Amino acid sequence: MAVTVGGLLLFALFVLYDTSRIMLHLDASEWVAGALSLFVDFINLFVRILSLLSDRR
Repeated sequence: MAVTVGGLLLFALFVLYDTSRIMLHLDASEWVAGALSLFVDFINLFVRILSLLSDRR
């Protein structure tokens, strides 16, 4: 369970990092790369949340 919570926190930090990177460093022409990186982060967060909820049973 500790690994799942650690992964959840890690991917939450990835969301913050990628959002900052999109806002400050990517040009308007690179919106696809930014959207895909956020999408992958949210998918991983969702998987970790599901894993955490399934461990509680």
